[in-house]
Order: sequence, then structure tokens, then C-alpha cells
Amino acid sequence: MVRSLVLVLAACGGAAQPPIAPPPAPEVSRATPVNEDAPHAPIDPLAVLASVEDEQISWLTPGPVQLELGGGRIESPGGSKPIEVAIVDRSSNFVRAVVRLPHARFSLWSDRAKLYAVLQRAHRIAGLPGRSDGMFVELRAGARVKRLARRNKQTQIRYLGAIEVETWVADEVLGEQGSGERRMGKIPTGNRPAMLFGGSIIRAEPVWGNNQLAVAVNGYQIDAIRETADGWMEVGYADGDVVVRGYASKRQPPGAVHRSKDPDAPPPVIAPNTKVASGTCLYAKREGEAIGYIVGDRDVQLDDAGTGWWTLAVDTPWGPISFAARGPSGSALTPCAPVNTVPPPGTSVP
Repeated sequence: MVRSLVLVLAACGGAAQPPIAPPPAPEVSRATPVNEDAPHAPIDPLAVLASVEDEQISWLTPGPVQLELGGGRIESPGGSKPIEVAIVDRSSNFVRAVVRLPHARFSLWSDRAKLYAVLQRAHRIAGLPGRSDGMFVELRAGARVKRLARRNKQTQIRYLGAIEVETWVADEVLGEQGSGERRMGKIPTGNRPAMLFGGSIIRAEPVWGNNQLAVAVNGYQIDAIRETADGWMEVGYADGDVVVRGYASKRQPPGAVHRSKDPDAPPPVIAPNTKVASGTCLYAKREGEAIGYIVGDRDVQLDDAGTGWWTLAVDTPWGPISFAARGPSGSALTPCAPVNTVPPPGTSVP
């Protein structure tokens, strides 16, 4: 969406500041694919729910999912926040993802196209060929990006954070997994805010043309380095995912920013009516596969489905998901959590 560009900047003097350098960060090792489409032994859907030390994780774009292949679609409420998962199986164009929430663990299936790509090594775009003025944009190893197109073993990607970057990278640069370590936020530079608004284009040189490096999404986070002629300003930004240095203009029109209309809308929630015991088994459907369990004694929405089966709903990033549960009564549901993976029943948990 194109937004109006407003630049509020008090005049400043003084010498130019040193270039904003990329923060030191370890390269992300290329993940080994998990259970690719070649024949392999079926996974244990309960054993894979336990946390694994140094496990590589993935991120899904919110969208429709299903508890079993060919099962009913669970529609996502929308939004744009990446959902952290671990990929444990693949089948054709679908991936089986483990979801670990404080109150429940389970697996589900998602379209593989909903996976974010993860940069396995840094990718830098120099400002202009043959120039050494330090204008550039760099996506750091571990940055999450969306795939837009592919041709000749190259993939067009889009990174969306405080700034937006679109570029082409070699297919081998991209993976589907990365480290779960928390990424660094904005790195202070000692420069004052530029106070740009969303859509401000950061360019490789202070002229209009085909030299775009990035677009400011959250313009207030961009730093002003120095003013140049004709209303242009040298600007910069750096965090754990991206670093950029270039020029923004007070007078040039803005660019498009690709973001959800309602990126942070919370999903609907359940209306809990009972508490179930820690370890209670979650089934994909009545008489179906056990695919999860409750962690700690938890409030849920429980309804009698007849002949020893129940419908048990919990809150998730996709909104309420209804699983099947079984047992002679709502207070005596069948457990299936492996030993020592959840608090014992009766344990108070946050």
C-alpha cells in the first residue's frame, strides 16, 4: 500500500558519522532436511513433541491447517506474525509441524508454501558497481523471508521488518530451518532519529532512479547521519536481521509497503467450562491418531461427543482448535504424554 511520505527533520550540522557496520553474528549452519519425500519409517507423533536441545526450528505464515492429511481445514483468523514450529515430517506439498505451547503440545499439517525461508548465510547488496562509498543493504544469516518467485536457480525474496528489502538470491542460500535464538533488536548508532514515515525509499545515491536498496516500514526507527544537497539525507539502520546505509529524500514520493492490513489482530479464544489433567491425550478425530497432549492442569472447553468420546478445544495461534479426547467422564480422560515430559496431574502451573 502506498502511503504518504512526511519527513520531519530539524537541521543539523557537523561531520558525517562513521558507516553503520553489520553487527557480528554467527552464521547459521544449513539444516539437514527432516524426513524428505523418499520412503522412511513413520514418525512417533507423540515422541516428536518433546523439546530437543539445539533443535532447528521453522516459521509458518498464518493460514489454513489440518490435524491430519485429508482432514478438515482449520481456517486461520489472519494476521502476519510468524508462528514458531518444528518440522518433523513431509508429504508431497505438506509439512507436519510440531507446535509447543505453554498449555499444550500437538502436531498439525500445513501447506509447505506457508513456510518462511531462512537465510543460511548473509546476503549483501552493494549500492553501486565500482563505488566504495559504503552504501549497501545486507540481510544477515538467520533472517526470515518470504519467497516471491523463482527462475534459473534463483529465488526472489522479501524481508519485512523495520525496513523492507526485496532481492534475488541463489536457491542454495535459502533453507526452511534456523536457530531458535532470539534475534537482536535495533542497534544504537549514536545518531538522531530521521523521523521518516512508512514508505520512505532508501536509495544507493541521492538521485531518483533504479537504485533502491530498501523501504522504511517503521520510519521512526531510521537514523539520520547527515544532510546532503537538494533535500536528501544520508540514513542508516541496523539490527540482528538487516543493516542498511543509503539516502532518503524529503521530496520524493514513497514506495509500497507490503504488510497485513491487521497484522496483530488476536485470534478468538475458547469459553472454558472445565479443567482437565496434565497429560490428557489429544486425538486428531474420534477413533483417530493421538497427536498431542495437555501440559499441566488446564482450563479447556470440553463437550460430550457420546460413547466415551469428547470434543476438547484449546487456544492456539490459529484460534481455538477442537481435538478429540476419550474417557469414561470429563474428569477421567485418557492420558498419553510420555513419562517426564509434562508436570504430573494436580501440579499448579502458570
